[in-house]
Amino acid sequence: MEKRHIAVFTPPIGGHVFPALGLCSELLGRGHRVTYPMNEGFGARVRQAGATAIDFKVPEIRSA
Repeated sequence: MEKRHIAVFTPPIGGHVFPALGLCSELLGRGHRVTYPMNEGFGARVRQAGATAIDFKVPEIRSA
């Protein structure tokens, strides 16, 4: 099977992040490269699962 670079995107909420970490581990175990943009609160958990964490900050939305 051809190895891929896969990006995983979820909202930065535990109920979405934690199940996706299992998916990341499975993909890594199959030899794929996994990148997961995530905020600093979950970045360590993403790296612990073996994926590459990209620091993502939600932009501030301001009204005029």
